[in-house]
Formats: sequence, structure tokens, C-alpha cells
Amino acid sequence: MTLRRSKLLLDDAKKREIVAILTVGCGRTVAARYVGCCAATIRRAMLKDPEFGERVGRAETSMEIAHLKNINTAAADVRYWRAAAWALERRFPQRYGQRKSGTITP
Repeated sequence: MTLRRSKLLLDDAKKREIVAILTVGCGRTVAARYVGCCAATIRRAMLKDPEFGERVGRAETSMEIAHLKNINTAAADVRYWRAAAWALERRFPQRYGQRKSGTITP
């Protein structure tokens, strides 16, 4: 006996829920679990529906942008210099990243 996987289709309501979940910062796995599918189903739906794919991409990016804005706002105040240091360490790790003790730079 062969088991066949039924392909779950995402209706418009589920697509809206997925985008909303991604917008608050959750990943695709969490969004998929919430609507009752798997992350591969979301990926397939994105390939079949480019508009949905674009909405997913914007949702995933929006949270990153919001957090970076918060970090930049904090870094603008000298009291929160650690926010600036954190951003520099991650954006330019070769120049500002933490080094192991005893490391000598050129």
C-alpha cells in the first residue's frame, strides 16, 4: 500500500494569518503550525502565488527593520552607547567584533 500525501492548499484567510504572524516576528515554522500546515506548504504557495511570496518577504523584513530603527534610536542617545557598539560589532565584525584575548591585529 502506498501512502500519498495530500497537498494542502492555503486559502486567502490562511495566507493573511501567515503574513500577520510573520509580521510580529515569528518564523515560517510557527506560522505553518498555527494554520495547520508545514513550512514547505508555505514555500510552495509562495512559488505558485508571487503576490503572496512578496507579502511574506515584506512581513519577514518589516520586523527586522523595526528592531534596527529601535537600535538606531537608542544609539543616538549617548547614554545608550552599547546599542551603537552592538550594531557596529554585528555590521562590521572584522573591525568592531570582539576578539579573543591575546589576538594581535595588523
